[in-house]
Amino acid sequence: MRAPAYRVVRLRVDVSGRPADRARVSTVAGAAVRRFLDPLVGGDDGTGWLFGEALRPSALLRITQRALGDLADVSAVAVGVDGAEPAEACLDVPLNAGELPMVREVRTRVVPVAEPGEGLT
Repeated sequence: MRAPAYRVVRLRVDVSGRPADRARVSTVAGAAVRRFLDPLVGGDDGTGWLFGEALRPSALLRITQRALGDLADVSAVAVGVDGAEPAEACLDVPLNAGELPMVREVRTRVVPVAEPGEGLT
């Protein structure tokens, strides 16, 4: 049996609006995604992150929003692996068989609230 290979993961959680307590929002968001990606207690069922399981921005957004509740609205989650800057995309980030994520960094960024119809031409 071989030891798992770890992929370094950096995340950026974008929250919209003006959260009252930015420090708390950052702490709660970081703890939520770290727990979700944990090899022992992570994943959807809390039994550990599966080897080779893809990193899904939509799932990361969902668990982060659930953790934050009314503290802030999550507008996006960006993922970067192997030292890359987190890139905003809705595409899953694949891991190879035998690989597990190792969360190196979770940054929280406050972004302006988009008004309905804004950006449409």
